[in-house]
Amino acid sequence: MPYADRGGAHSAFNPLLVARYVNVFFGILSAFYIWLLGRRIFDKERYVWLFAIGVSFLPQYLFIHTYVNTESLCLLSIAVILHALVCMHQDGVSFKNCAGFAIGASVLTLSYYNAYGILLFSIPIFISYFSHKNEQGKISVDIKSMLKYGLSIVGIWCALCLWWFIRQGIALDGDFLGLSHRNDGLVMIWEHSMKTQGISFMDMLTKYKPVSTSRISFIANYGSCSILGYPWIYVIYELFYLIGLVLIVSEVIARIRESGGRIKSGWLFLHLMLLAADVSVFVLWIYYCYSFDYQPQGRYMFPTLFHMYWLMIKGYEYLLEKRRITDIGKNVTVAVLSLVISAILLVYVYGIAVPIYLANA
Repeated sequence: MPYADRGGAHSAFNPLLVARYVNVFFGILSAFYIWLLGRRIFDKERYVWLFAIGVSFLPQYLFIHTYVNTESLCLLSIAVILHALVCMHQDGVSFKNCAGFAIGASVLTLSYYNAYGILLFSIPIFISYFSHKNEQGKISVDIKSMLKYGLSIVGIWCALCLWWFIRQGIALDGDFLGLSHRNDGLVMIWEHSMKTQGISFMDMLTKYKPVSTSRISFIANYGSCSILGYPWIYVIYELFYLIGLVLIVSEVIARIRESGGRIKSGWLFLHLMLLAADVSVFVLWIYYCYSFDYQPQGRYMFPTLFHMYWLMIKGYEYLLEKRRITDIGKNVTVAVLSLVISAILLVYVYGIAVPIYLANA
């Protein structure tokens, strides 16, 4: 953006601008990994692009990659982790896939505590890849192979990020996560939290409505959550989400009924663990809002974004592929959805946000 460098090369803001470009790079790399993930989880190319465009062109997701924060790096790491897990599921566990997972896990470990759930729930997913059911129905685990590949992940993780926690422990008197020192420096925020003010947890949920408020900033709310879009933007996105999620739930129920309760256990277990990781993100965010700093912002739920879109686009895929529609009709439908997503982004960014930024430059 040409107006971003108005301060000139010697401006005090120039280093900040350079730092922002680092996050822009992370955003581009994330979009590439989202596309790679889409090629793994969707059979048809049209849904790969709908998945990639849907995530990457979400206005608030784009915003995350334009300012200095660790969430941009966190989202990149989650995309890498999901891609590695799916590769393991489809191709089998290999040192290449383990290295990809370890790199993503290392970056996530160093970037964002609230997204640690996916690391925790990746452990049972990884163990499941070495679990086999014999003819008697008993489950056995290939311990030798699991340790071989598991230790390779641990080794790479230690090489890439363990040094940081050792350094923290030495420099901060054993506070290897740095949480105690962070809390000591933010006593004023703690003193004004919902919990310390005597507001009950249920009152926070019902009177202050953090979940309802955060849905706006999950979609589009730039600046300091002060640049709202047109109401129809949020209506369209909420319908897009609702329809997609209803479709995937309906499809899962239909498959369970048709198969008599027998569905592909590998994929089911993977999604259950990822859903558990998603829930952990929500729980940590709502706990943080109540006991520490009340910030009802949708960006704190972004670690769940890729999995949510995975399920949602799968819902649209099942709907279109089950209908007697020609390939041209399916392509046109997906193209229209992609164009609507792109148009909303352009309207919000260049029709609403950029004029406000220029007016206040």
